[in-house]
Amino acid sequence: MSADEQQELSRRERERRWRRSLILEAAEELFSTRGYHATSVQQIAEQAEFSVGFLYNMFENKEDIYHRLADWRWEEYHGQIRKGMEEAQDEVEAIRALVTAKLEFFREHRQFFDIFVNLCAVSPERRPPPLSSEWIERYLEYQSELEDVFRSGVERGVFADLDPAAAVVTVEGVTNAIIRRWSRPVEEERELIGAETIERILFNGLLAEGQHHE
Repeated sequence: MSADEQQELSRRERERRWRRSLILEAAEELFSTRGYHATSVQQIAEQAEFSVGFLYNMFENKEDIYHRLADWRWEEYHGQIRKGMEEAQDEVEAIRALVTAKLEFFREHRQFFDIFVNLCAVSPERRPPPLSSEWIERYLEYQSELEDVFRSGVERGVFADLDPAAAVVTVEGVTNAIIRRWSRPVEEERELIGAETIERILFNGLLAEGQHHE
């Protein structure tokens, strides 16, 4: 293949990825506002300003779009988290980087989180299909990476002698609850709890200085 042919292939691939991202962003908005089941492929095509036929050239069906969207956002999220943690000087800074990056990501991608939380919706009409086994496996690997950070911190005496798995559940649970709170209609409430507050609770606890619970 000549250099010109390689350049043309690269250009076509960049254009294909750009169009794919437009479709996924359109699906993300509709799945978030209308719900997965109330959204049709035709509506996604109209939102993205492409033909239905073009969508079927890019994706197999609506469920394929949904799973590709989850994969796309996960890769973006995990990349941001990993970058921040790898640049950290120690385990404490790594967890701080995690909390900050997670809040920033889901503040930017509010709609994706709205879709994600509907996985546990009581109403079947709001509940999207379950995530793929590959997606679940990636999330479990992510949790394992966080456990390694806490385990290393415990061994070096940076963190208290706690179960690393429990520490991960705590960090994930607290941050997920804060992000979920952002869905409230009062705009000011979105900024009430930030990374600094979460870090203070995680690292310093809830008791005032000098207070001890027997």
